[in-house]
Order: sequence, then structure tokens, then C-alpha cells
Amino acid sequence: MAGDFLARMDELIEEHDGGDLVGSVVVDQIYAKYQHERMDLKHPNGGQAKFLSGPLLNDAPKMLQKLAGAVLHGSLTNAMAECMESLSLSVWEKAPRDFWDLRQSGNPRVLVGGAEVYNRAPIVPRLTAQQLREKARLKGMGLGGWSD
Repeated sequence: MAGDFLARMDELIEEHDGGDLVGSVVVDQIYAKYQHERMDLKHPNGGQAKFLSGPLLNDAPKMLQKLAGAVLHGSLTNAMAECMESLSLSVWEKAPRDFWDLRQSGNPRVLVGGAEVYNRAPIVPRLTAQQLREKARLKGMGLGGWSD
């Protein structure tokens, strides 16, 4: 048993080359922070504030358990990627749904020793100024904001 543990520790050191393992989910829309932080905003089509930090804090124990399990049986990099994909799915479920672009903007990434080893592009990248103007125009006309 001790031999298996030591062998697995050697694999982990080689896999991560002593570098930090960092996972993140970025929601790169110009208004994402505003929507995330403002608890007073109404979301008539669903969604909520704290759509990223809420699920992170809520799911942290499960994520840590997944990572701990990967120490002995699996890949830490893969486990971190799965945790970040799960967090991105939470953004999909919790973000405000006016036009769906915010909820589809989660970009999960994993770095090992500062080098990117996983990066799934967001379904909807950062909107351009023209797209934001069109979105505002449609919203002003009472369009958009369809719910699921």
C-alpha cells in the first residue's frame, strides 16, 4: 500500500512538474461583474446575482473531494478540468437569462505551473460594441428575454 502511494506521488510530481494547479472559469462579458455583484437587480426571465461565486462556494467541498480522489486514483489535471466544467455549467444554470449570452459565456481553464493545459472556449465570446447596441435596442423594444 505504501509503495502504491509513493509511486502515485512520483507520478503526480512528474505530471505537474512541481507547479501550481490552477482552475478558473471566466465570464468575459462587459456587464458580467455588474450582473454578478448587484443583488438588487431583478431577473424576470430567471437567473440570479452571484451566479459564479455562489456555486463555487456551494460546490467547493465536492470539488475538493474530487481532487483528493484524483491524488490517488486519476489525473489531477483532468479532475480540475471536470471541476471547472461543472462550475461553468453552474453559470449556465444560474446566470441571468435576458438573451442567454451571459449564461453561455463561461470559459473553464486549467493551468499547471503557469502553462495552460485545458481551455474550453465559451459558447458565446465577449460581445462586440455593435452586438451590445443591438441587444440594448431589442431590449428597449421589449424583445429578447425569452425564458426556458
